[in-house]
Amino acid sequence: MKAMDTGFLSVAPQRMVVPPFKCAWLPDEERKFGKDRGGVVFEVCGENDATVMLKSSPGANRLQIEGCYCVIFGSNRNMCLRIERDGEKCDDSEDEWTWVSPREYKKYWLYFEDGTIFVGVGEPSSDFLYSWTDPSPLKGIEHVGLSSWDRHNSYRNFEIYSEPFGMMAGDSSVPRLRDLSMSALVGNLSVGYACKTLCVLAEIVIPGMTSLVEDVVTFLAKNFNDIGEDFAFLPCTMVCAVVTSRSLSAHCEIVYSTVESWAFYGEVPSLVCDLREEEEIIKVLKLIKFHFMDDHHLEEILCSPLAKRVSSLQSTVKEAIGLKHSMVEGMGTELMAHTHEYEDRFRPHSREHGNELVYTFDGDHKGVCHYLGTCSGKHPWVNPMTLKQLTIRASSPVGRFTIPKEIVGNRFLSTSYACPKNENGQFVTWWQVDLGPRKLICTRYSIRHDASDGYIRAWNLQGSNDGKCWVDLRRHLHDCTIKFTGAWGSWPVLTDKSYKMFRLLKTGPNASATYPDNLCLSSIEFYGILSCS
Repeated sequence: MKAMDTGFLSVAPQRMVVPPFKCAWLPDEERKFGKDRGGVVFEVCGENDATVMLKSSPGANRLQIEGCYCVIFGSNRNMCLRIERDGEKCDDSEDEWTWVSPREYKKYWLYFEDGTIFVGVGEPSSDFLYSWTDPSPLKGIEHVGLSSWDRHNSYRNFEIYSEPFGMMAGDSSVPRLRDLSMSALVGNLSVGYACKTLCVLAEIVIPGMTSLVEDVVTFLAKNFNDIGEDFAFLPCTMVCAVVTSRSLSAHCEIVYSTVESWAFYGEVPSLVCDLREEEEIIKVLKLIKFHFMDDHHLEEILCSPLAKRVSSLQSTVKEAIGLKHSMVEGMGTELMAHTHEYEDRFRPHSREHGNELVYTFDGDHKGVCHYLGTCSGKHPWVNPMTLKQLTIRASSPVGRFTIPKEIVGNRFLSTSYACPKNENGQFVTWWQVDLGPRKLICTRYSIRHDASDGYIRAWNLQGSNDGKCWVDLRRHLHDCTIKFTGAWGSWPVLTDKSYKMFRLLKTGPNASATYPDNLCLSSIEFYGILSCS
């Protein structure tokens, strides 16, 4: 969406994973530079080069570099920033800020104008850390691509500017009145004043106000439970920004209730009172995560005045009910092929402060178990059970082929399984992971099979906080994902509840005719929002 004359082109906060040697271009008219001038801001997490490609036309991959500038963060084995033109090295800079982190997202910005490239870290400002000028610049540079070298890179929260950031000129050593005013405003916000501020900012166009809008939106998202009647006067664009903020920490029921009140201009919902434009209401309703609400609340919504006056709300709620049941019953596998879309749509609103660990690909070393093995990203990896960061148990005693510690040992196990155990008169087979003092809102999990033919076919993923009461998070029946030796399987999980313990419970025979009762497992990993309980 273009913000009038400021030149700001906004890309809704999102995440994408770029495979090796590929380039994700932002090719449409709303996502490109002004001619030979513009900037890009992005966050990246990866194990190798993160490359920004600048060209006159989109569509090339990482190796198609004719007529292209490449700005490579973490080049030369993550040692420097490197500038290339047409594949030839033009300049580099060795400094710690140029390194790409495999454990956390780092925010960079880049501004290009008539052959000069400015680069910095964090929010765009006049305090750039590096610049380079091409004495004979390429012409017609309009398109931006985010690329990777020989491993996957994850990008998120990227924004394109078609004009100068609004902070590239002036004496950076002298605080500007605008900066001081913005800082004072954000530091003294109340919920009511924040709503009024967004109403004003939505009506005026002032260059450089993007960061202020983001700060106020974040403040409202974090304090959503305290929102009052002033929210009812926000324009649709600002409501969408708050509802989609990654800082939103309210229950989905509260989010819906607040949006419902907004739709009726703050009045008690009824069949006769004034209602906003249906197009605006539908736009906001599509952003609410109904699939995290309980069925009773969803049934109440179906009978509400808003549902009777906005017919699409009924279909949206019914779709959410169906999705909940299909995901728990293991029928949501169509989402697996679109991981970043899944993460955006089904990411729970975290009401706990924690680290979000996002799935990139099978065996990516970016999940909870690996994270705990690095002491929350602070040290080189060590088996997390050795560090007493988590505990793994099996239904059968520890033995030659049942070694819980090795399930998170970062290596392939040719023979590893749990056997049935008699519990309360029933034989059950399971593997269990206890995160100790931590809790996880699980959004996805992955398992790897060993070298046997006992491919798992029927099981449940369960969560618990006491080890006694277990909740089915996802049920698998006749699941043939695991088909060969060492195969990985990965599945999305739909929940906004946090648990400290997770269990794979076998519910049917595996594919082996010889040992159908074993639960074979070489590795396991979880993803989601990890916090201390």
